[in-house]
Amino acid sequence: DAVRSRRLCSAVVGGEWGRGAGGAGVNARVETTTAAANNSTSTAPFRRITHDPLAPHAGARRSVPTRYCANRSRTPVRDMIRAYTHPLIQGPSTMASPPNSVADLIQDLDGLIHNATSSKQTVDGVAKYLESVICGQSEWLPSECMVPCPDHYARNLLHRDPEGRYSVIAMVWSNGQGTPIHDHGGLWVVECVYRGKIQVEIFDKVNETQDGVCSFNKEDTVVAGCGQAGALIPPFDYHTIRNPFEQPAISLHIYGGDLLACDVFEPRGDGSYQREHKDLTCDAEVEASA
Repeated sequence: DAVRSRRLCSAVVGGEWGRGAGGAGVNARVETTTAAANNSTSTAPFRRITHDPLAPHAGARRSVPTRYCANRSRTPVRDMIRAYTHPLIQGPSTMASPPNSVADLIQDLDGLIHNATSSKQTVDGVAKYLESVICGQSEWLPSECMVPCPDHYARNLLHRDPEGRYSVIAMVWSNGQGTPIHDHGGLWVVECVYRGKIQVEIFDKVNETQDGVCSFNKEDTVVAGCGQAGALIPPFDYHTIRNPFEQPAISLHIYGGDLLACDVFEPRGDGSYQREHKDLTCDAEVEASA
């Protein structure tokens, strides 16, 4: 098949970039946020990172970390996360031709990830791209990836990069389905809602014992709808996803590698959480077709 030619054009993005706008990345700038920083529930952007905190963690599984527990003067979690934004509200971000298939999506992601020079640039570019090409009329996701499972949220593998740079998972959430607090095993992630709505809660881990007993503060709750994308970069990646809404939801997750396992944090009943290692499987694997 002929290689498609697609020109990705950058435009001004509404929302606020984080501290230190001189950091590396595409179109780094400071703009005014659309919501107060202390809102407990919002669809407004968090501040976006302007440096590359993933670099020391690339490809590494974290053991029980302690350096982020004691220093409460460190940069707040919301300053390290790219929030769920909506292009119809925040203004256009990356303008791109919508894909006609998963193969088109993978071709575009290959180019974006290959050309990025930092994890910050990667997640922001991927998030802008997904915001640009996903809308309520998107029909390029295979139908077999949109079927919910009755007893758990569905994980469907769309692509595993042969060079190990990233993977693409489509998740289906029926009413009431969700995750415990979890991380992504040291990998960055970009998440974008393809159908319906999801609720994302962001947490800051404030303490952990050598036995893996943790304490968390909830930083924010975000309701994200179709075309809204957000990103998490370790070590600021503790969160939950759930669908409290009547209609099923579908979300795309682009991970910075092959996510085969993660750590989850189960409630202990006294306000603390127990860290547990969890292997991850897929309900289906869909090979990209041209």
